[in-house]
Amino acid sequence: MVVSKACHIAIGITEKENRENIGLDLSVRGSEYSWSNFFEYLKARGLSGLRMLIYYAHKGLVKAIKETFVNVI
Repeated sequence: MVVSKACHIAIGITEKENRENIGLDLSVRGSEYSWSNFFEYLKARGLSGLRMLIYYAHKGLVKAIKETFVNVI
């Protein structure tokens, strides 16, 4: 049986330009709610100092970013 899920992945780049996996989450679907929960989970783990986000133009993702990470490009 194949089950469809959304996979939320966050990869950070350090000041030394190294990539680090900072979060992974599986959800029923990639909705604004699931993205918001993922971002709050990352913040609760200590994510701070964001300067830039690179993402695709999923409506729920864009709205969750604007509500969770104010003043980030």
